[in-house]
Amino acid sequence: MLSTTTPPSAPDVARHPLAEPAYRAMWSAYVLANVGVWIQTVGAAWLMTTLTSDALPVALVQTATTLPALVIGLPAGSLGDRVDRRRLVLATQAWMVVSVTVLAGLTLLGLMTPWLLLVFTFALGAGSAVSSPTWAALLPDVVSRPQVPTAISMNSAGFNIARAVGPAIGGFVVAAYGAAASFLLVGAAFLAAFGLVFRWRARQGRPQTDQSREPFGRAILTGLQYAWRERLQRIVLARSIIWMLCASVLWGLLPLVARRELALDASGYGFLVTCVGIGAVGGSLALPRLRRHWATNHLLIAYIVIFATMLLVLAWVRVLPVVWVMLALGGAAWTSSNQNFQIAVQMHAPGWVRARAIAGYILTFQGGQAIGSAIWGAVAERAGDPVALTLAAIGLTTGLFAAVRWPVDEIRLTP
Repeated sequence: MLSTTTPPSAPDVARHPLAEPAYRAMWSAYVLANVGVWIQTVGAAWLMTTLTSDALPVALVQTATTLPALVIGLPAGSLGDRVDRRRLVLATQAWMVVSVTVLAGLTLLGLMTPWLLLVFTFALGAGSAVSSPTWAALLPDVVSRPQVPTAISMNSAGFNIARAVGPAIGGFVVAAYGAAASFLLVGAAFLAAFGLVFRWRARQGRPQTDQSREPFGRAILTGLQYAWRERLQRIVLARSIIWMLCASVLWGLLPLVARRELALDASGYGFLVTCVGIGAVGGSLALPRLRRHWATNHLLIAYIVIFATMLLVLAWVRVLPVVWVMLALGGAAWTSSNQNFQIAVQMHAPGWVRARAIAGYILTFQGGQAIGSAIWGAVAERAGDPVALTLAAIGLTTGLFAAVRWPVDEIRLTP
């Protein structure tokens, strides 16, 4: 059984979380699970195009994937604070193994329909939505307190690695062996993640509370009250919303910019996304070192400036190498800013409400991205892509005023 029992000490600051056997197991499981998610996303989208020629069902595959986070994000956080978190992760991985196995079986038998595919995609998205805040809340139970910020950065790097690797694997398997084979591969990835989670134990138990006796609905309300009453939580959530409403323009308009402004084909657009992904991985890996030399609020200000500059370049510059470089820098700013917000939430929230606090942050992240993309899409439709990108860059500057007025201070992890 993998475990770490060494008490926190000064050397833990220099000791990388991946040096801890329990965290290595957790990180490996997290990456495998996310690789599976991205493979399934590619397989489901391709399968839908073979089941129907209508555009709406194809678009609804992405909706079915992300909608669960908005619908059950807060209840999932409440659940993560009421039950054993490791067992909850095991339960969600088991749920996803069963769901994707049934999905593969129905596909192999030729019984899959568009609506059945959406149902199973939603089921897998629900499993991911339930486990996401719990994965994050588990970190302080696996590594020492000084290691938590680096562990969060490594989790983000793992997610971005999965986002880069998963679609490539999924595309190859679907092209070579079909969608059903990709679903079976996803099931194997989820099963491997289940095995890794099963092997490790937390380095320390959570303090005993009366959470398990609190009514479930009341537990959700308590989480909302905590986010409202705690000043740092209000600041982080408010600034996250400002950031996401404006920064989401990148994902909403990048395909249109590639086609209409840069005259690129599908492979050219794919390379633009790759540039963002490379920058995101680099930003995740560099963040721990940057946090040792820069205050959190100073980093967030720098990321706003970098991202706004990237949007202006995307709006008005048509020299591809310049665009590639700025997209990489923007990807680093995107992921590093989101990590800093999550670190602030996670390091401040006490253990009894940590999963709910993280779920609240995820809700602002997902909601801000969904609403912002719709807003900037409407603006681009009326005024054009360059104007929409410029207005979003200007909107990001309000984050500079918020950063000065409401700084995200360095804080210590609350037990």
